[in-house]
Amino acid sequence: MLKKDPSLWKFDQVNLEEVSERLGWLDSISFTQQSLEELCAFANEVRQKFSQVVLLGMGGSSLAPEVFMKIFGNKEGYPSLLIVDTTNPEIISKYLEKIDVSKTVFVVSSKSGGTIETLSLYKFFFSEVEKISPTPGKHFIAITDPGSKLENIAKEKQFLKTFFAPSDVGGRYSVFTVFGMVPAALIGAPLEKMLNSACNMQASCTDTSSSISPVSLGISLGTLALQGKNKLTFVLPENLVSFGDWVEQLVAESTGKLEKGVLPVIGEPLTSDYSNDRVFICLTTGNIPQIPSGHPVFHIPIEDTTDIGGEFLRWQVATAVCGSILEINPFDQPDVELAKIKARELMQQNKETSSEAPKIINDSFELYATNISEENNVDGFLNSLFSSIRPGDYFNVMAYLPYDEEITHVLQKIRCYVQDKNNIATTVGFGPRFLHSTGQLHKGDNNSGVFLQITHTTDKKIGVPGENYDFNTLIEAQAAGDYQALKEKKRRVLRYHINGDLLVGLKNLFFTIENDV
Repeated sequence: MLKKDPSLWKFDQVNLEEVSERLGWLDSISFTQQSLEELCAFANEVRQKFSQVVLLGMGGSSLAPEVFMKIFGNKEGYPSLLIVDTTNPEIISKYLEKIDVSKTVFVVSSKSGGTIETLSLYKFFFSEVEKISPTPGKHFIAITDPGSKLENIAKEKQFLKTFFAPSDVGGRYSVFTVFGMVPAALIGAPLEKMLNSACNMQASCTDTSSSISPVSLGISLGTLALQGKNKLTFVLPENLVSFGDWVEQLVAESTGKLEKGVLPVIGEPLTSDYSNDRVFICLTTGNIPQIPSGHPVFHIPIEDTTDIGGEFLRWQVATAVCGSILEINPFDQPDVELAKIKARELMQQNKETSSEAPKIINDSFELYATNISEENNVDGFLNSLFSSIRPGDYFNVMAYLPYDEEITHVLQKIRCYVQDKNNIATTVGFGPRFLHSTGQLHKGDNNSGVFLQITHTTDKKIGVPGENYDFNTLIEAQAAGDYQALKEKKRRVLRYHINGDLLVGLKNLFFTIENDV
């Protein structure tokens, strides 16, 4: 594989030509090492002018930079980094309040250059910069593939800088390209040490004597998944929790297809009892967590936070090798587009948030359901959803809600209750962010997901300059499009739409689940 030989994935239903066009990530470490001086020089120029970096991007464009900021923070004298990867108008409004636009540089990051979330965010923030600057383009940096729509925008608006990514590297494998390295350089992250760590890890790929070497780990994970042990549960130290979001996208989007998949389980509290479909990955910086016996466990020691560079490489290789064992293409995402298509259709047809009538409607909530038994009340529908759970299934909360500590707490309580009662793996994702991550697995695996989608009505209205839609319309269409895509794929889904006070509605939902289901 290190020689970029695509024959490792020579299987029916795998397009080898497509695979061969996605192996450039194996060269990205050495390429970035060669351009490190140029990157650091540019970062030094930027920090003389700006005190904050705001990255506008989704999925592979945003998750690695978020890891760098959360693990390392911004080096003294360097700007801080804020990730905007949502279309929720309440969060966008809160972010705008935190930003001093005059001292902010915006990084517009999109491989295709046409991602609707990223371009909508760009248009909104560009219009804000126009209010205070005669040269708004000088507040913007583009990261994209050559020839993209974003490149043309950057030229027209005279962006401060445009960085081109290699076209043979997919988004979730792009951490060591400009998608990950430019934001890291801008905040003064220890790039040289991380790249050295990654380089050392790449050199260890052929070491088959270690169960956690990249290739050995990938073989083990693929083999275990074929045996039904496909719930890859990560146990992470507090200072590396953010790494879980990055590896979640990598594993889920790479393996969840052709009715197969490895489900990464992130942020689930440890308990004393698990079903026999679990595999545990423990990244340890000190004490080794106690995992109940009877499950495969891989302990990965982390001596220094800059070792995270090696972990990025370890998991890229392991995931690619796992894909070979599963006989799939780990570099495509055939089902991601389905939800996008459904969302676009709803927006173009100017439909409401769903193309079907709710099963239940009242002043406080609306309920939609598909591929589960019809019932007469919310208790019955929730019971119908949970009674559909089979051995080997998992439960997922898809929250098209604002990022908020109290909201997250209630969502965690819901997942933990379902985990304890049903002894199954559970996950939580905020939309539309997860559509660029676990969304592929949700629609591409063997229909083992049980989904609770939660949406809400907000009074906050934010328009997208130059477009005939606002962010409310966009996120509503994305949620409804995701629901329709899951319905088409015969997934079991209950959509709970909250009217009125969001937190009260969430707590009422949890109360119903805890006491009546």
